Amino acid sequence: MIIGLVLFLLGAGTYRYTIQSNEKSRFVRIARVFAAAIRNRKPTLPAVATKQEAHQSFEQFRFLNKALLAPNGSKEGGEIFSTTEVEEAKAVLSLIQIWATCLTFGIVFAQVSTFYTKQGATMDRKVFPGFDISAASLQSFRIGTGIIISIVGMAVAALVEMKRLETAKDYGLVDEPGAVNPMSVWWLIPQYTLDGVSHVFAMIGIQEFFYDQARTELRSMGVALYLSVFGVGSLLSSFLISAIEEATGGDRRDSWFANNLNRAHLDYFYWLLAGLGAVSFVLYVHFAKSYIYNMKGKL
Repeated sequence: MIIGLVLFLLGAGTYRYTIQSNEKSRFVRIARVFAAAIRNRKPTLPAVATKQEAHQSFEQFRFLNKALLAPNGSKEGGEIFSTTEVEEAKAVLSLIQIWATCLTFGIVFAQVSTFYTKQGATMDRKVFPGFDISAASLQSFRIGTGIIISIVGMAVAALVEMKRLETAKDYGLVDEPGAVNPMSVWWLIPQYTLDGVSHVFAMIGIQEFFYDQARTELRSMGVALYLSVFGVGSLLSSFLISAIEEATGGDRRDSWFANNLNRAHLDYFYWLLAGLGAVSFVLYVHFAKSYIYNMKGKL
């Protein structure tokens, strides 16, 4: 990584980007395609007559194909837009369709940090004796819930891996890494499900917490802290794997991450991560309990 960074810095000074002054904005081109299609809405499109019109997606959003017609409704005056430009407009329209269907989810999602918090303000917020959570801290409670679920997910992953290793041993596949283990891949569904649920709680909770709690002039730092959780986490994961590989793979032994997974011990690694997650959760509860929440703009 260091060598790559050095090479990047050395080459950055020699990079040249040519700005084409006559190049129109992509959004402007797409808007002009829609405008041309509306302007030519009355003329009837001829049957598929040219190879451009025989394009695979020509039949989709046919009304945009009228942007290919000259203003007088015929093709004698030449195309005012290329097929590529029309296809770009169609691609954007296809994306907008999916985007529009996701808006309801966005409406639902917005309630998590608004009315959910107001609901919590009217309820008994005692988690256990001596520990009450404020309404404003429900976002951090959400993060803690995600951490707990991720710990359970790691424990489930460890149990599934133990079962996979046991199955490989029972069928005599320990020294046959290329053989198919008869254990169904559906066994992975629980850990994937728990991972997805933990993401819903933790990732969004972390994002909202750092953005909401950072001072206005430090909002960019809040976003950076949110993103760094995953960036630094991935970096620490690499260091941890390298250290374990070095510690467990000496003296010609199979490490926890041996190429032959039937002789590896991913289950040990998953248990280790579950343990680290438990320690982190205890520390998280300690710091969250003493954290003074920024109430500006709340409720």
